Amino acid sequence: MPRSQNAHAVVNAAFLFQFKKDTTILEKANIIYGSISANFNHATKTEAILAGKDPYTNETLQLAFKTLSDEISPEEAPPEPSAAYRKMLALTLYYKAILYLCPDERIDPKYRSGGEAIKRHVSQGSQMFDTDKSVWPLNQPVPKLEALVQCSGEATFANDLSTQTDEVF
Repeated sequence: MPRSQNAHAVVNAAFLFQFKKDTTILEKANIIYGSISANFNHATKTEAILAGKDPYTNETLQLAFKTLSDEISPEEAPPEPSAAYRKMLALTLYYKAILYLCPDERIDPKYRSGGEAIKRHVSQGSQMFDTDKSVWPLNQPVPKLEALVQCSGEATFANDLSTQTDEVF
């Protein structure tokens, strides 16, 4: 089932890394996930593995991926995306966090963009159609009746309504 516009994230995550003063050695890590399963939200095994290590080395990164992959066990929850897809997203979010936090001198610049937030500019568009006035009303432009109320934001749509008792989708 396609996701609706403005839908919640398929998987969400929060990372808190506390480093030893003036080093890249992790003192403590908090790795939290949402939408994995009802029984999992805190990656405690991965947090324990990361303590006292430099998260920016390949060895630590691979160890964290292995531990996190073993630790995360999503449940199938139709109509949500598959468990395998949600697990992949969880691992990707961890990798994105590491890329974002990694000091510039420790990362190849070609990987830097993987940790940056995507910049989405306001979109806009216009479309013009010429009409042949000699054949009007055949191709005469007619504004949609609901156009003004929809453009003003005052229109109420089915997705705006609250759910009802015994509602079926």
